[in-house]
Amino acid sequence: MAPLTNLRNRTALGSRASQEGERGAVLVLTALVMMLLLFIAAFATDLGAWYRQGQEQQRAADVGALNGIQAYDRAVKSYWQDPAFFNPPKTDWSQLTSSEARESEERGLREAAATIIALLETSGLSFSNPGAGTLAVDPTDENQTSLWIVTADDGTEVRITRSFVVTGTNSAGNPVYARSIDVQVVASGEQYFSNVVRDAPDIARQASATLANCAADCTDEFFLDPPFTGFDSAGKGDGYRPLWGEDGKVWTVNHHARSASSYSIVCMDIQTELQCSDWAPLDQKFITGGKSADVIDNERNRIYFPASDFTQGGIGCVRTDTRAYCPGNEEFTPLTGSDPHVYDNAADWGSMLSFHGLWRVGTYPNDRLFAMGQDGRVHCFDPDKLGTANATCTGYPQRTQLSLNGTAQSSSGDLHSVITDQVGDRIIAHMYVDQNNSWFVCWDTSSNSECWSPRKSKFTWDPQWLGHGFVRYNTTQQPIGFCYANGGQLRNNQTLNHDHQCVRANNGTIMGDVPNLDLGFVNNSYFSSSLNYGNLYAGGYTWEGKRLFIGSLFSRTINCYNWQTQQMCVGGTFETPKGDTYGMMAIPNTDCMLAVGDRSGAADGGTSQYYAFHAIDLDPCTISSISAEINPCPCTDGSGEERYGTLTLPDSLRDLLVTAQATVSGGGMTETGDLMAGPMDLSIFNGTPGPLDLEIEVDAILGSDGKPLWKTPQAVSLDLIIQPTLTN
Repeated sequence: MAPLTNLRNRTALGSRASQEGERGAVLVLTALVMMLLLFIAAFATDLGAWYRQGQEQQRAADVGALNGIQAYDRAVKSYWQDPAFFNPPKTDWSQLTSSEARESEERGLREAAATIIALLETSGLSFSNPGAGTLAVDPTDENQTSLWIVTADDGTEVRITRSFVVTGTNSAGNPVYARSIDVQVVASGEQYFSNVVRDAPDIARQASATLANCAADCTDEFFLDPPFTGFDSAGKGDGYRPLWGEDGKVWTVNHHARSASSYSIVCMDIQTELQCSDWAPLDQKFITGGKSADVIDNERNRIYFPASDFTQGGIGCVRTDTRAYCPGNEEFTPLTGSDPHVYDNAADWGSMLSFHGLWRVGTYPNDRLFAMGQDGRVHCFDPDKLGTANATCTGYPQRTQLSLNGTAQSSSGDLHSVITDQVGDRIIAHMYVDQNNSWFVCWDTSSNSECWSPRKSKFTWDPQWLGHGFVRYNTTQQPIGFCYANGGQLRNNQTLNHDHQCVRANNGTIMGDVPNLDLGFVNNSYFSSSLNYGNLYAGGYTWEGKRLFIGSLFSRTINCYNWQTQQMCVGGTFETPKGDTYGMMAIPNTDCMLAVGDRSGAADGGTSQYYAFHAIDLDPCTISSISAEINPCPCTDGSGEERYGTLTLPDSLRDLLVTAQATVSGGGMTETGDLMAGPMDLSIFNGTPGPLDLEIEVDAILGSDGKPLWKTPQAVSLDLIIQPTLTN
């Protein structure tokens, strides 16, 4: 039996060995855990790097696909619109031959690849080799693709595929395809610690983009002509009244032309501010009388004007397209059934015809020409039969009660002046019979009968200057009557007499005077210090039923009256910048008035001039406007969808304007926009059947010479913004 002491010693030694083994195991386990944690941390670091790398590659694929599809579309359409290859240009793949389709595909794919490579280079990649492509045998086959592969210097592979995607179905239920550009970016993952465990993975990201506008092309242009504030006309003398032609030309007829030395008709080009390049004064075949209403017939390319062939009165006719008198007998149609007498006094330019008013009633082709004769008879003509034996409307000429009772002629047989105007379908005239008698006469062109019995006027014969007439409106812009204003005069400081009287159009009742109407003029001495005139002349013109403008002879002033407020306009009577006023009209689709006058005031020696002013503020007019139609663009993918684009003002025009307002309406919607602020998006009208109505009005900047800086026509573009859609 062993001693107890030895046993205790052996036990102590074994215990110490066990403790030391346990401590070693713990150290080994701790080391293993630390190594595992280190591997996990390292792998997590690489995972984070791979995730960030994938994000960067996805962004590269997205940007590449978006820009690639636009580059592809741009290159294809540029090829189709190149006159060196296609005339007329192509608009759809279905119009191409097989070889043309492959050429289009190659151009598009190359441009897409070049664009994508350039974008990837901005992100840090470099490409020493542009890569190579494989074209689809038939690029129009929805099952075939084209491929371009390029490898970056660091081994990143970029695969660019032109394929088709289904974007919907058409009305027949068949799938609708659109071309897309697919971009796949494949690169080996960046590796820091994980290579101990595994090789770096390949990271691949891809994106596909199509054009949201379904390949529609809505590019169009609308041209704006520059405005004008005034310029010299080619005409001589005075008496011109403006007529607006559809081709941007303004025509005027001189109502003081009585010899070959006077221009009877002048054509002016507003854009060039010069006489129309293809127009020369016609031979003087006719005498034209004063204060007449001329007619422009843009449907038939004609101008009609009261004329005399030196023996009788009638209608003269000029063609605006051939720039010549109307062919054959159409150039002059004499009055029939009336006294053909004209004044013996050749110097009395205003009274050398058997009538002074000519009015077009109705719309083409059911329109007629009406005139009130100086003998109280009413004449009617068919424009399509002028120059023929049956040009006169059936049942005409018609006698009014004034002509039936013989009071339309004086005892000497001379015929006196007629001042006429049109109120709706009614022609109303003020007619002097002799020094003590004048009458209001009305003819209803719809019933071909007299509206009411002639009404005696309060005016007696003015031996110096006859007055003029104007349509009377109420405060709601409705025409209600006709007014005659006495001409008045100022000789050697005598008192001006600008009285007026009105008759109601519906029943002939003599109305009270127009409230607060002042027909006096600001007189100046530019014509002669001893002979100053302030005569009313050429008739009054009302703009949109709101404002009445009355010109004067020899006073360089225009009166303005506001029908809505029944007061003179702010500024009332204002001085014109150029000269006397003989005729006015509204420039279509603007608030600008166009006036024609004579600078010097001499009857035949002065140069006629145009000038324009705003109907609202009476300032020089700097407005230009257009009205046009916008048609929708059909998608070329067979979907049947139609889209609209954006209106864009060119920078070259933006620098010349103060304002540029556009209004587009259609389908019960109206969209307005300031084109100076940027493009106007019309996508709100997508799905609305066309055409849409477009109106653009711009206000130009004036230079130091008082004229607009804008000199040449400018285009407003209508384009469809290409907005790709992206699928990751």
